[in-house]
Amino acid sequence: MAQITISTPKKRSPNEMLTDLNNIVKSVEIGRIRMSLNLLEFKNGHVNISSAAMPPVYHFSKKKNSVNEIELVGTPLGSFYNEEFDKYQVEFEDGDALDLMSDGLPEAPNHNGEMLDYPAVKQCIEDNGTKSASGIKDSLIDLSDKWLDGIQNPDDITEGCCPIPFSRIFEKEAVTKNGI
Repeated sequence: MAQITISTPKKRSPNEMLTDLNNIVKSVEIGRIRMSLNLLEFKNGHVNISSAAMPPVYHFSKKKNSVNEIELVGTPLGSFYNEEFDKYQVEFEDGDALDLMSDGLPEAPNHNGEMLDYPAVKQCIEDNGTKSASGIKDSLIDLSDKWLDGIQNPDDITEGCCPIPFSRIFEKEAVTKNGI
C-alpha cells in the first residue's frame, strides 16, 4: 500500500517558502530529479527575491539607467533536507523593470559552439530597459535570433519581464482582497 502526504507551505518570506518547498520535493523521493525556481514577493515599494539554482535576476533602474545583476546562489529544490536559501531585497521605483529567465538564452550556442553568455544578456536589458515589458522581451528575442542565426537552440528559452508599475497592481489587489 502506498501512502501519499500532500503539504503546502505557509505564507512566509520567499526564502522560507523555498526551504519548505525543498523539503516537500525531497520527501517525495523521486531520485535525482531536482527543481529550480525563483520566488518574488512584492511589498511596500520593494521586492524580496529568493532563488533555488536559477540564473541571475536583472533589475533595470530607470533612475540610474543601469542594470543590477542579482545572482543568488542556491541548490536545486530536492537536493538536501532543510537547505537554507538567501533573500535579496530590491527597492524599486516606477519605470524600473525586473527580468527573470532560464539559462536557455545566455547559454545558447552559435554556429561556432560559443555561448551567448550573461554579459550580452545584461547589456541587452540595459540598452532596452526603458521599453515596455514586451519591448524588452522582443529585444531579447532579437538578440537570440541574431546569435543563433537559424540554428536550433538545444535548450528552451523562458523569459519573463515585470515592469514595476505592473507589480504595484499585485500589491493593490492583495490589499483589496485582504481588506487592509
